[in-house]
Order: sequence, then C-alpha cells, then structure tokens
Amino acid sequence: IMGDIFDRIQENAKAEFIFARANIVLEFEGTLTKKQRSNPKWFPTYLQVLVPTLDNDKDTDPGWEGRVRALKKSINRLEKTLEDERKASATKMNIIESKLDENQKKTEKRELEMKEMLESILALSAKNVEIERGE
Repeated sequence: IMGDIFDRIQENAKAEFIFARANIVLEFEGTLTKKQRSNPKWFPTYLQVLVPTLDNDKDTDPGWEGRVRALKKSINRLEKTLEDERKASATKMNIIESKLDENQKKTEKRELEMKEMLESILALSAKNVEIERGE
C-alpha cells in the first residue's frame, strides 16, 4: 500500500511542482503595479502552450508512470505469453493423447490375437495329450 501511495505521489510530483511555480508567478504578478504589468518586455502578447505527447503503445519510463503500472504491464505481457504456451501445450497434449489411444487400440488387438493363438495352442495340446493316452 505504501508503495502504491509513493508511486501516485511520484506521478503527480512534476505537475504539483509546475502548479506551485505558476502560483508563485501569479503572486509575484499581483505585487506589480499597473505600469509594470503593461510593459511589453515583461508581458508579451503571445502565449506559449506545451502539450505532452502520450504514446500508450510503447513502454514508457517506469519513473514517470510508476512502478505499479510498469508491473501491471509486465504481468499482462507474461499472462499473454503463458496463455500462448498453454495453448501450444494443449495442442501437443491432444496429439500425444491421440497417439496413446491409437497405441492402446493396437495393443488390445495384439492381446486378442495372442489370446486366440494361446487358446488354439491349448486346444492342440489337449488333443495331443488325448492321443498319447490313447483315448
């Protein structure tokens, strides 16, 4: 919790600094006389505006956006990677399961063939015993 609060404060620190500076300028201008305020050298007739550019698609400086947001982005990337790997593993598992099913069917078929062969051997063996006894 303390880390989150610290990150929020860090994110707002620059804006607070600029706001405080603007208040100082306003306070200073309030102390000027009307003649000083009409001096074009101190108060030109243009206004300079700075607009920050935001690029949400690219990774930004972790110091600017805060550690928590950077961690969330990292976790989201890892979740996507893990999901992709999970899907790939599921596909591989399906292939392995189908091969196992195929091998099980082959084994069951061979077992049945061997059982039939064993039964025929036992039947022949029983006939040989009967013949030897002279029955």
